[in-house]
Amino acid sequence: MSRGNLAICLSLGIGMCAKASAGWKTVLLHPPGASTSLVRGVGPWQQSGYYRITSLDLHAAFWRGSAESLVTLDTPGAANARVNGAAGNTQGGDIEGEAGIWSGTAQSWVNLQPSFATSSTIFGVSENQQGGRAAVPFENTFQSHACLWRGSAASWVDLHPSVGDYSQVNAVAEPNMQGGYFSYPNQIWHAALWRGTKASFVDLNPAGATASEIRAMTATQQGGTTRGASGNDQAALWSGTAQSVVSLHSGGNFGSAVNGMVGDMQVGSLGDVVGLKATMWKGTAASRHNLHQYLPSNYKSSFAMCIWTDGISILIGGSGTNMSAGGPFGRNEAVLWVWDGCRSDFNRDNVVDDSDFAEFVSAYDELLVPPANPQADLNHDAQVDDADFVIFVAAYDQFECD
Repeated sequence: MSRGNLAICLSLGIGMCAKASAGWKTVLLHPPGASTSLVRGVGPWQQSGYYRITSLDLHAAFWRGSAESLVTLDTPGAANARVNGAAGNTQGGDIEGEAGIWSGTAQSWVNLQPSFATSSTIFGVSENQQGGRAAVPFENTFQSHACLWRGSAASWVDLHPSVGDYSQVNAVAEPNMQGGYFSYPNQIWHAALWRGTKASFVDLNPAGATASEIRAMTATQQGGTTRGASGNDQAALWSGTAQSVVSLHSGGNFGSAVNGMVGDMQVGSLGDVVGLKATMWKGTAASRHNLHQYLPSNYKSSFAMCIWTDGISILIGGSGTNMSAGGPFGRNEAVLWVWDGCRSDFNRDNVVDDSDFAEFVSAYDELLVPPANPQADLNHDAQVDDADFVIFVAAYDQFECD
């Protein structure tokens, strides 16, 4: 096969043409000086979660593809803030125990706590809804109720079922689905599904399971854990009914869990004799893929919490335990797994050639995303620059997409 002369270095005046490794990559997002960190939400050009400096503080975090890009989302004077979930450019969580949402900056914070609640938080975020829990008046005390918001405190909806003394929404999906769990007075958790109202509540606890929980969902499926006679949580996938449950577990007596979902992919963790390992599935136990293998060798364990894809790239957020830091038990550090497929093939003709280079140059000249073509932001840091050029050159040298 022949192809035209590239002369990329001269065309862009960069003076650097380096190769990048293909396949899965990991990006370590842990902030300097932090004692722990975790990614809880991931999307195009953004990751979010939280980090600690000491055991007495908690800080909401927002990244754009590198540790250096960290933006702390705390409001002035706050000692405890966290992002628990994200979708698009919306992050959900809480500050000082009061639920709210951000749009990438501390100044964008919107407090969603109902006036009658003593505390609240958000765990699940989608395009038009947020789900979590709120402590609301109940008899002579307060009770934590699963709840739903749509961008304002006034939009709050109580989803707590008529049975149980505690409930919580962990995940939401458009157009109007919420998943989580409720507990009976004996503290047995049952996976729960709602469609916007208390009356829509469905108990998803499978027959024979002693406990269960929904942690992630799409418009058609729910993922989480079930617990059987072994006492270990096991990764599971539902399709709207208790009878539809499918086990994703393949770890013997070690635990597993689904924590995030998108399309036909699920992510979470699967245990072994050493510890948890970040894992991805595609609907069956046999499909499991070990994400932990892409971390440096000094990371003993890991888990995945969230996943996003645009059909080409896959971004997965979570945490890994770095045994080279933090003392004898290591340090949990925010991790981003990245699969970019053949992202440099802008015109989808299954080759990366001069026509794709022309589109890359156009985006490179604009630099920031937007207005630059987001597909040319190959390292997902919201700009098209020299780092993206290095990745593009590697794909151009390969020519044909795998």
